[in-house]
Amino acid sequence: MAPDVDSEFVLYEDDGCTNEYLKGAYLKTRIAVTAGVKTYVHFTNEGDYDTAVESMYLDMIHREKSPFYVQLDGKELPHFLHRRKFEEAESGWYYSQRLKSVQVKYPNPKKDHEIMVSFEQFDLIGM
Repeated sequence: MAPDVDSEFVLYEDDGCTNEYLKGAYLKTRIAVTAGVKTYVHFTNEGDYDTAVESMYLDMIHREKSPFYVQLDGKELPHFLHRRKFEEAESGWYYSQRLKSVQVKYPNPKKDHEIMVSFEQFDLIGM
């Protein structure tokens, strides 16, 4: 995603085989991005379908700099400086210098939730 403007889209899931979606067995996940120095990604669910998605992985383009911190529902996620350690972890974030993007991953909470990525000014002394 590119967090330079506010945006939103809907991800739709159902079993793909039956007409159970007519009885509410579907899941519509509204994903809304609010751009800014603190960029918010809101996930809002509608429907009764039990998603098979176990892990969430966000790739947020930000060419200027790495984030100061990343939070899931107000709780700070661990920052990894080495890609291998990020890949081995269950949750956390990593800034790819090659891609110029923030990679965020965490187990799917399977409920409404929010990711906040802070691009606030910081310096090495403040870290």
